[in-house]
Formats: sequence, C-alpha cells, structure tokens
Amino acid sequence: MDKANSHIGSAVIVDRIGFYVLVLIMFSLPFDMKISNGLLIVSVVISLLNYFLQRERTPIYPSIIALLMIGYYVIEVIGITYTKTENVKYGLALLERHLPFIFIPIILSGKKLDIWKRDILLGVFIGGFFIASIYCVIINIQLSLIEGKIFH
Repeated sequence: MDKANSHIGSAVIVDRIGFYVLVLIMFSLPFDMKISNGLLIVSVVISLLNYFLQRERTPIYPSIIALLMIGYYVIEVIGITYTKTENVKYGLALLERHLPFIFIPIILSGKKLDIWKRDILLGVFIGGFFIASIYCVIINIQLSLIEGKIFH
C-alpha cells in the first residue's frame, strides 16, 4: 500500500470513529454530563485530526445556527462576569451543562452528513431522550409509592 492510499484509509477510519463518537454523544446528552462532555472533547479532537488528515482542506464556514449557538454561549460567559460571587459556582455549572452549545457546532462544521447519517443521529438523540424520560417516570412512580407524594 503506498503512502497516498494509507493516508486516505486512515482518514476514513478516523471519520468513522468520529461518527460513532457523535452517535454516543447524541445518545448520552440527557444523561450524565461527565460522560457526554468527555465524549464531546474526544469528538472535537477526532474532528480536528480528521480535518488535518484530509487531502484537500476546504475552509470551514460555520452556518448561521452554529454562529448563533456559539454566540449564545459567549453571552453566557459574559453574563457570569456580572453575577454576584455566590452565584458564580452555579453559573460555572451552567456553563459546563451548556458545553454542547459550543462543541457540537465545531464538530459538525467540518462534517458533511448524508441524509441517512443525519437520520441516525436524530433517531439516537430522540431515543436517548425517550429512555431518559421513561427512567424519570419510573423513578417518580417509585418515589411516589415510597413517600406518598406525587410529582417529585
């Protein structure tokens, strides 16, 4: 195998791994933040690696929606500077919770998603939220039976 083919092969492998990590991110968003934020960081690294492995690098032009999401995150960062000192801890936790607003546009700006890949991501995203909703309902029923209260 010559150097050009191995370079293309490694770019395809990195692209596939990046897609699988993106699927895991979409599924894990409603669950533990440590898992989804860790996966977000891994996905950004994979996206950057994939970008540098490409033969012909095309300039990345983020969409209007990506710019709005990143702008929203920047406004939140600026807003924390105007808060009182007792609310800074809550504000930093909120920024951590909103990390997908800045990372997902960066990850998706360098990818060209086919319709079926987009549908898979959307289905996994909806499935993750559906499973999280079922989990919350079960926990609420369990707590209602134990404590006698409804809607915890």
